[in-house]
Amino acid sequence: MENEKLNFKYCSSKDSKDIVKKNIDDFKKAHFDMWGKQTRPDASWDSMLKSIIDDEAVLCFLEKNHETISYLFIGYHKKFCFGWSQVNLKKYEKDFQVRHFLEWSVIKFLKKRKFRFYELGERFYKYKGFKPSEKYLSISDFKEKFGGSFYPKVFFESKLNDF
Repeated sequence: MENEKLNFKYCSSKDSKDIVKKNIDDFKKAHFDMWGKQTRPDASWDSMLKSIIDDEAVLCFLEKNHETISYLFIGYHKKFCFGWSQVNLKKYEKDFQVRHFLEWSVIKFLKKRKFRFYELGERFYKYKGFKPSEKYLSISDFKEKFGGSFYPKVFFESKLNDF
C-alpha cells in the first residue's frame, strides 16, 4: 500500500445539498455493487442524507486515482461518534486493507475536530458455536490496536418448550 496514493476526503454539512446527495447516491451504489442487492431501505439512505445536511454526520471516503474506493458513514452527537455503515469497492478489497486505512484516517480526522469517543463496533472472537470470517477477525485485530476499552457482551438463550 505504501506505493499507492490514497486520498482521504469527506462530505459534510459544509458541502452543497447536491454534492451531499451525489456522494450518498454513490455510496448506495457501491453497497449495491458489493452485495448485489439493496442493503437497506431507502428511508435509511434518506436518513443518512438528512443527517449530513443537519450536521449530525459525515461521509468519509478514500480515493485512488480520482476513483472512490471505500466509504464510511460516521454519525455523531456532541463528542461521541460511531461508524454507521461502510463499504469498499470489491476490486480493491484484496489488494490492501482499505478499510483499516480509512478507519485510521477517520480517527485522525475526528481527533482534529476534538471528538472524544469513537465507537468502532464490537470485537469479534472465535468461540464455541461462533466462527467469524477472517475479514471480521482482521477488522477486530485492527480495532484492538488502538487500546480502547473493552466491554462485556451478554447473550441470553432461551429454550422454550412447545406451548
